[in-house]
Amino acid sequence: MSKPFTKDSPDKRAESLRQRRSKSTRVPTQPTPLPQVMPPLQVTTLEADQRYNDLSDALFKKPARTRGTSRPSMMTLVYPPLKEADLKIKQKTDGTHRTEKPSPARMFNQLIGRDTRAPKTAGAKNHTARHPSETIPHSVYINPRLLVHEPVNRKVSLKGLNLGWRLLSLALAGTLSFGIYFMWTSPTFKMVTPTVTGNVRVDSADFIKIMGVEGKPAFAIVPADIRNTLLNTFPELVSADLNFHFPNKVSLKVSEREPVLIWKQGRQTVWIDIFGIPMQPRGQAGNWFVVTAEGSAVGAAPIDPVNRPGEYKPVADPGLILTILTLGNLTPAGTSIAYDPRYGLGWNDPQGWKVYFGFNTDGFDSKLAQYAGIVANLDNQGIHPKIISVQYPYAPFYRLEQ
Repeated sequence: MSKPFTKDSPDKRAESLRQRRSKSTRVPTQPTPLPQVMPPLQVTTLEADQRYNDLSDALFKKPARTRGTSRPSMMTLVYPPLKEADLKIKQKTDGTHRTEKPSPARMFNQLIGRDTRAPKTAGAKNHTARHPSETIPHSVYINPRLLVHEPVNRKVSLKGLNLGWRLLSLALAGTLSFGIYFMWTSPTFKMVTPTVTGNVRVDSADFIKIMGVEGKPAFAIVPADIRNTLLNTFPELVSADLNFHFPNKVSLKVSEREPVLIWKQGRQTVWIDIFGIPMQPRGQAGNWFVVTAEGSAVGAAPIDPVNRPGEYKPVADPGLILTILTLGNLTPAGTSIAYDPRYGLGWNDPQGWKVYFGFNTDGFDSKLAQYAGIVANLDNQGIHPKIISVQYPYAPFYRLEQ
């Protein structure tokens, strides 16, 4: 038994490797068999094999072989019996038949059933074509590498040009063009006067004028654009729904805001809803409270007409609107509510001044009693103020000018 290998004795390592190799049996690697893609070929007779060899020698100009020699082919092939007509090609030129010796490439391609001749012209006679089953038996294996392609000069004839699909496409395009022109110009598809429902204060004629669809082709109407235009033009609208009815009718259903206050500011009067959105006065006003506010004129200001159509900046906060509605029930009869961003809410006293109670109604009863005492004291002194503020009960004041 050999000694183990050590670093100090490299010769022992080589000897150990040689012993292991001599004991092991090397099995030669076998190539993977190719898959069988063709059916097994038939076994040919000696006569057919000799005929194939003679033809191969004639095609490629090889010296004749002796009978019984094996051919240098990859496998045994089976071909039908050769005839003398297979080695000749008849062609018609100028009304006469002439026989020419075919090239080896054409003879070989004809042998395996591949015809590389140019397509027949209109003037040529129809030759009887062989069916592939009559030329190539099912047991013949054709190697694509052996096909010799012969250059062919093909002639293009206008008589053989296929215009069927082109004419059909042209007719279809013409029909579609006429249909589009007819629908664009026909009175049948011209929009009639829209019908408007759901409006109370805004007149229907105002909506129809802004829509501008009357007399236009139905295919040129974009409902989304019309809806955004209406919402950005009329702050009174909460929503606007358009419904088209084929072929030329459109209906508009709107929902309007409900105003709750009359807001006067900077010589301008608007109506506002519970959310503080201003709108132009239209129609008859209801039994609403009137608010006189200090500051510049106000109006409907869209926030983002493109991305947020129909949304406007409020004049007052919704919480302030609720406070005004509560204070309106506490004001004396015949007075209007006053609003100042500095002092809050109050009213215009009939004696000629404005009184403010702050921005909420907390402790309103005590503020009202304090206000009555201040008014009595000023009457005794003969003072006629312009502003009285009890916004802060511990620090009330009055002003003789605005």
